[in-house]
Amino acid sequence: MKKTISGVHMFILMQKDLEKALIFYEKLGAKKTLHIPSKWAEMEFFGIKLGLCPFEDATPRHTGIVLEVVDLENLYADLKKEGISFTGEPVEALHGTLVTFEDPSGNRLDLYQPNLDKLDKVLGTCCKKDANQVTCCKKK
Repeated sequence: MKKTISGVHMFILMQKDLEKALIFYEKLGAKKTLHIPSKWAEMEFFGIKLGLCPFEDATPRHTGIVLEVVDLENLYADLKKEGISFTGEPVEALHGTLVTFEDPSGNRLDLYQPNLDKLDKVLGTCCKKDANQVTCCKKK
């Protein structure tokens, strides 16, 4: 019998302090859907299920989770005022601007604002964004 994966159930982030993590992710816009104090929590985060799991040895690590934003400069300033810990200043890349931040347990995530004009120059394409999806075509 051929085995198939039907989808991604959730992403789990290990947490030193579950209660602090809940507050942190709520500040980012996540909605708590399940909470067993000191044991486990689940949140809905822009259509993605996020599990928060208590773990004593949660050391800083980059998760690879990238959150797309419309106005990185203003969001960065607002989140700094909220006490969010960033690892540095926003960086201009060939395809947009990004900045890395940490949750209360040191899990590193990125905020990213794409720049389709810059991407077009680099790739020689004509990129556009429709309904949260970027599509590019080759220029003739």
